[in-house]
Amino acid sequence: AKTRGRNRVELFDQALADAVEVEAAQQRFLRDALREERMVMHFQPLVHAHTGSIVGYEALARVRTVGGEIVGPDRFLAPHIPADLMYALDSAAFEQSCAAAAELAQLHPQSPPYVSCNLSASTLSHRGLVDMITATAERHLVSPTQIWIEVTENAAFSSGPGSFESLTVIPRCAF
Repeated sequence: AKTRGRNRVELFDQALADAVEVEAAQQRFLRDALREERMVMHFQPLVHAHTGSIVGYEALARVRTVGGEIVGPDRFLAPHIPADLMYALDSAAFEQSCAAAAELAQLHPQSPPYVSCNLSASTLSHRGLVDMITATAERHLVSPTQIWIEVTENAAFSSGPGSFESLTVIPRCAF
């Protein structure tokens, strides 16, 4: 009722029950995948428009099912993910992105491409954000030019002013 507007009454019917069950199943699937370290990152090349050279990679989270199938966010991102679960997903994605950035720096020491990692609105307002980002980047010896944090307009505006304050105090990352 709340998502459809204020001062409404909605009846709990079978369609709503089915939607709730699907969302709960997606959340269980994601929790299990994170606990069992079945989240994997795919890296989409970002190409310079004039030179055609690869300048960076966008990190895309995927999850491996128990049967080995790789599935996209439509299968594991429920519409209403609890903040703690979203933070765990973003932390795991940032960890793998930093590891990839460190590997790329070894392969291309003269001009390492960057890795761009998305963060959700709930993670942007998480009080552990700065510590997570700086500790992870330092652990992988990633320089500010190698790891970028990508923030969508929606995430930036829905996470509140605290997220901007957090992002401005992260000294080692580029935006």
